[in-house]
Amino acid sequence: MWFLQERNRHAPISGPMLAMTAKFFYKEIIKKVDFVVMAGEKLSNDAF
Repeated sequence: MWFLQERNRHAPISGPMLAMTAKFFYKEIIKKVDFVVMAGEKLSNDAF
C-alpha cells in the first residue's frame, strides 16, 4: 500500500528507501527485528 501511495504521488523511491520501509513494516507487523536487507543482483536483458 505504501509503495502504491508513493508512486501515485510521483515520489521517487530509491532502493535504500524501499529497504528501510520494508524493515520498518516487518518490525511493526511481525514484532521482531531479525529482518535483514540484502542488495540484489541486477539482471541483464539477456537473462530473459
